[in-house]
Amino acid sequence: MNRVAVHALQPGGAAVVTGAAKGIGLAIAERLVEHGVTVVALDLDREALAVAAARLGDRYVMQPGDVAQAQAHERAAELALSRGPLSWWVNNAGVDIQGVAHEVTPDALRRGIDVLQVGAMLGGAVAARHMRRGGGGSIVNISSIQGVRAFPNYYIYAAAKAAVI
Repeated sequence: MNRVAVHALQPGGAAVVTGAAKGIGLAIAERLVEHGVTVVALDLDREALAVAAARLGDRYVMQPGDVAQAQAHERAAELALSRGPLSWWVNNAGVDIQGVAHEVTPDALRRGIDVLQVGAMLGGAVAARHMRRGGGGSIVNISSIQGVRAFPNYYIYAAAKAAVI
């Protein structure tokens, strides 16, 4: 999140951040909470969500779920709306499945695309529906340099991040 975007935040309102239990997603959630935004943290890792919630307080709301499932996004949106207007949605959730094209299994390929690409698309669709009703908002899709220039051994990740771009 750059300085301009952070300074543009108004206190109040709610955000959904996927993959918000650790790493970049948690850092985004922390920054939003610091600026008075309630964050619904959608993530599979219940234990990491609980650790973050204990540290960040009431403005960090745990929502365990799988971003590959439309219902998880709908539940996160409804929870966010119960805390204020849904003004921000960050599609950040990821999965690290390594392998070159001839090594990845069909199941790994489906899981990677479901989380990295379909998850962002589902989140964007749910966010857009709710934000249109609420007068607008911002949707941010986190991608990677690998969406432009693939790294060796990241066949699934690079393809999915290119699709997000």
